[in-house]
Amino acid sequence: MSQDELNRNKLPRLVAPKPYQILCLSGGGYRGLYTAALLEKLEAQAGKPLSQVFDLVAGTSIGGILALGVAAGVAARDLAAAFEQNADNIFPKRRIIFGKKLLPRFAYGLFKARYPQTGLKQTLETILGSKAQAKVQDLSTKVLVSSVELTSGSPRIFRSSDASCDTPLVDIGLATSAAPTFFPQHLVGDAIVVDGGLVANAPDMLAIFEALQYEQLADLRLVSVGTAGREGAKAYRNSGAPA
Repeated sequence: MSQDELNRNKLPRLVAPKPYQILCLSGGGYRGLYTAALLEKLEAQAGKPLSQVFDLVAGTSIGGILALGVAAGVAARDLAAAFEQNADNIFPKRRIIFGKKLLPRFAYGLFKARYPQTGLKQTLETILGSKAQAKVQDLSTKVLVSSVELTSGSPRIFRSSDASCDTPLVDIGLATSAAPTFFPQHLVGDAIVVDGGLVANAPDMLAIFEALQYEQLADLRLVSVGTAGREGAKAYRNSGAPA
């Protein structure tokens, strides 16, 4: 038998299916800086943007904001830098009266949210840049961000698989991070929406369910980054920033 005949009779090579990779980022307030720093290291090891590494990025609260940034192709080092540079604007220690920082803020909001939305919105717009008003369907990487509709108590999940989701990314970020007593509630359409941590502070199961429902998967892999510590543990944070 000739070499050509032998080659034709060879069995086809079996190629392992490409793994479907999910990145999940939990809430945690200012502890999200830990998450951002870890993402920076992961991206350096990968040698390319994390949006090209993961097929789906899911997040809640600060993790939701980071997830939007990653899915939008923002470099992880820029995400970390944005929160470090804008920490005092996001979590101002004093109330501004007549243009001056005068009264200190209470540890928790009593009659209204402790922190205004202004600094957080500006940081989100800085992170997302030209994509601040984009929709989840406009992103090349799929994303899932959790929140809760306050009036009904029902989960409100912003996700790429929802063709009807027309909420701008900046509003999704404000909705998922609207932690009660810390930041104001956010209006999305006719719904009052608050922090997704009330329903899924770690969105791992939501992300897995999303992938299994909409993808034909033979190999699913998940990286979950959380900021919760053991009971009684304390995380380093700037004075005045919520844990």
